[in-house]
Amino acid sequence: MNLYFRMIRIILKAWLDPLHDKPLEPTELTLRVWPFDLDPNLHMNNARYLSWMDLGRVYHMGVTGLYRESLKRKWMPVVGHIDIKYIRSLPPFAKVTLKTEIGDHDEKYIKIKHTFIHKGHPAAIAHVKGVFIHKTKGKVKPEEVKQALNI
Repeated sequence: MNLYFRMIRIILKAWLDPLHDKPLEPTELTLRVWPFDLDPNLHMNNARYLSWMDLGRVYHMGVTGLYRESLKRKWMPVVGHIDIKYIRSLPPFAKVTLKTEIGDHDEKYIKIKHTFIHKGHPAAIAHVKGVFIHKTKGKVKPEEVKQALNI
C-alpha cells in the first residue's frame, strides 16, 4: 500500500514540475528509506530498489513528455531486462537521490541507467532495457520513440 502513496506523489510531482526540454538529460528524485522498505538485515530490501526504479522511470517519462506521447500513441512501457550492481547498503531513514537517464539504444531496446546516490556516493547502479508495446501493432522501434521526443 505504501508504494501507491509514493506513486501518486511521484505522478503529481511529474505533472507539476516543468517539462524538460532535453529528454536525454538525467532526472533526479529524492526518496527516503522507511522501515517498511527494510529486510531482516535492517537495510533496504533488494526488491525495493526495483520498485524505486519504476518510480524513477515514471517521473522521467512525466517530465520529459514521453508519458503524454505514449498515451497519445497508445504505447505501454515494458521492462525487458534489468542488471543491478549493489555497491553499499541503504540504512533506515537514509535520504537517497535516484538519478534516471535514458542511454543508448539498439534495434530492440531503449537503455536506461538508474543510479542510487547516498551521501554523495553510489549505493547501486542499474542498467535497464525497455521497450514500448503498441496495443495492436506490437513492439515500437526505439527510433520511433526518439522521433516522438524529437531527439
